[in-house]
Amino acid sequence: MVQQRKRRPMSPRQASACCRPVDDLLDPTLFKALGDPTRLRLFGCLVKCGRACSVTELAACCSVDLSVVSRHLAALARAGLVDVSKQGRVVS
Repeated sequence: MVQQRKRRPMSPRQASACCRPVDDLLDPTLFKALGDPTRLRLFGCLVKCGRACSVTELAACCSVDLSVVSRHLAALARAGLVDVSKQGRVVS
């Protein structure tokens, strides 16, 4: 078994000065998008389905009005959490 070397704890000043992979993931837009309970419920529904869902399907799943679903999907798309595509009148 390979032993990992223990790191010494850093001070907050040292931690803010160094760059780690997690820094790129700490995007305020992401947290803002997931901070709304309705958006979180919609995102959870999409993750559980494991496929693209139409706005109509999501509205029925979460008991939310179509216009509200569209607005929340736009916020999730801005945060990079979902891809939105449109085919004719169907938005997925």
